[in-house]
Amino acid sequence: ALSFTVLHATSYLVDVRRKVVPAQYSFNFFAAYIAMFPHLIAGPIVRYKVIKKELRERYFSLDEFATGVRCFMIGFSMKVLIADPLSPLVALVFKQSSPSLVDAWIGCGAYTIQLYFDFAGYSLMAIGLGLMMGFKFEPNFNNPYLSVSIQDFWRRWHMTLSSWLRDYLYISLLGGNRGGRVRTYINMLLTMSIGGLWHGGESWNFLIWGVIHGSALSIARAYNNMGYSMPDFFSRLLTLVVVMLAWTIFRAADFSAALHVWGGQFGLNGIAMGDEVALAMR
Repeated sequence: ALSFTVLHATSYLVDVRRKVVPAQYSFNFFAAYIAMFPHLIAGPIVRYKVIKKELRERYFSLDEFATGVRCFMIGFSMKVLIADPLSPLVALVFKQSSPSLVDAWIGCGAYTIQLYFDFAGYSLMAIGLGLMMGFKFEPNFNNPYLSVSIQDFWRRWHMTLSSWLRDYLYISLLGGNRGGRVRTYINMLLTMSIGGLWHGGESWNFLIWGVIHGSALSIARAYNNMGYSMPDFFSRLLTLVVVMLAWTIFRAADFSAALHVWGGQFGLNGIAMGDEVALAMR
C-alpha cells in the first residue's frame, strides 16, 4: 500500500503547489485522505480534489449504499469466482522450463483474465466501499481488452494510474509532446518505464514490461503520424497480442522464466498441449 500512499501524497502536494486545491490544515482530514482504507491496497488512485468536499461533509443515501453493496459484491465475485480459480493453472504453466505453444498461450491467456478480474475486482470493491461511506471514487477499468490501440488500452486499463502518470510525470515533469516528435517518443518510453518500476522495483521484469509498453506507444504514435491505419479488427487483435506478450514478463518469476514462456508462445518448444496442463483444465 505504500506505493499508493506515495502517489496520493504526491498528487496532493503538486495540486496544492499549482493552486488546484487549497492546502488542508486539518490533520484528521488529511490523514483520512491519505490512509483511506478502501482504495489503499489496489486503487483506484483518488486525487484530493475528487473527495475534498466529501471529507468534510457527506450525505447518507440508501440508494447509494445499496449501489455500493452491489459494486462490492460484483468485485468480490470477480476476484473469488474467476481470478482465484485461474491462479493454479497460471502457476503451473509459468513454472515450466519449456512449455509448448498451446500451453504457453493457455497460461498467458489465463493470466490475462486472472489479472483483469483480480485488479478490476479489487477496484470495484473499493468503489463500492466508498459509496457505502458516501465517497464517489472514479472508475478504474473500462473493458481494456477490447481496446482498438495501445493508446486506447491505457485509457481503459487502471485509468486512475494512467491519468496520474500522464498529468504528473509525462506532461508536468517530462514536458509531454512539447519538445518535438523524438522527444515525445522518449518521454513516452521514460514514463512507462518509470510506471513499470513503480509496479515492482525489486525486479527488472517490471522495468522491461514498462519499456515494452513505452515502445509500443511510441511506435503506434509514429505509425499514426505517418498517416497509416488498419482495420479495427486487426488493430484490436494486435493490441491484445502485444498486451499479452507484455503480461508474460510481468507474471514470470524472472527474465529467464519469461524467455521460456515466450519461446513457447512462438512455437520453439513444440505445439501440442502437455499432460499437466490438460489435467489442470479438467
